[in-house]
Parts: sequence; structure tokens; C-alpha cells
Amino acid sequence: MKKIFAMLLALSLLLTACGSKAPVQTQPKVETPAETQAPVETKAPAAQETTPSESQAVEKTVINNRDYSYVMDGITLTPGAAYDAAAMPPAEALYQIPSCAFEGTDNVYTYPGCEIIAYNEGQGEVIYSVYLLDPTVMTPEGLAVGDEEAKIAGLYGNGYTLTDGQYVYQGRNSQLIVLTGNGYVVSIEMRIPD
Repeated sequence: MKKIFAMLLALSLLLTACGSKAPVQTQPKVETPAETQAPVETKAPAAQETTPSESQAVEKTVINNRDYSYVMDGITLTPGAAYDAAAMPPAEALYQIPSCAFEGTDNVYTYPGCEIIAYNEGQGEVIYSVYLLDPTVMTPEGLAVGDEEAKIAGLYGNGYTLTDGQYVYQGRNSQLIVLTGNGYVVSIEMRIPD
């Protein structure tokens, strides 16, 4: 039953990822010349310092010189990086789906609490996305499904775009997407940017 639920949840997330998305307005990415510079902090108006409601669209300047990853059994999984299935623990399930972002098919690996989608490129696989599906797993910074919405900005800062309860943090080569509902984290995804 647990495996069936995980597969249904994964399929619904994949269909959502491949479907049309609400337009998200973002400001141009500001690059810093070197990683050694002190981060520039952007102050939002006082009205935006509290957690916005789900229907609000909030824009903030993004100055983010990092990438978002998930660590499983000591292995760092970063969207856009090579995926070595042989180095990973055995997956609970593996299935293929038509790729919505690339040609061919994607491999979907299901593990306890998370799902990894990888596409074939050349001689190997590349991570497209990592979904955290339940409270048993968390990001390296400590965010998990079921956490209060206010914890997101506390861990990742205010450099996000927010539309309809979806927080998007843009990194160098990856995005962190946190979907919220009723004041709580519903799903967490790290993926290659659109």
C-alpha cells in the first residue's frame, strides 16, 4: 500500500511538473564577481516581513550564488550533476516515463521519503530533480514536508519568488521549489531551472 501511495504521489508530481505552470515573475539575476564577496541583503518593505498569504505574488531580488542539493546516505545529489545508480542504495521502485523536458524517457527512482528523476545524456544519467515526499527526510538546511511555512525564509532567506504558495529560490544551476498550503510545507523539490 505504501509503495502504491508513493507511486501515485510521484506520478501526480510529475504530471504537475510537465503541465502548464502559472506565470512566475522574477527579477533579473544579479551576479557577484566572486564568491568571496559578502552577500548583499535585500530588505523587503515592512508589510512583507511576515509570511505572505498563499494568494499573494511577491518578488524579491535574488542574489544567490549556490546550488540546491539533497544528501542521501552520504551522497550529494545536485540537479544537473551525474547520477550513478550503482553507487546508491537499492531503489524501492524504478520506472520510466516520457520526458517532459528532454527527448526520450526519464528514469524515476523511488527511495524512502524521496524520488529522483534522471535523464539519459551520452553515456550516463543526469539528475533532473529530487522530490522530498514526506517528513522522514529533510534538506541539508533542515526543511522537511510538514514544517511551518515561516521556517522557509528562516532557513533560506528572503531571496525567493512567491506565487500561489510556491516559493522558488534560484541558484546558479538549480532551483529549490517549496510548495505550501494552509501555512505548512507540502512538498520540496530541487531541480534544473526551467
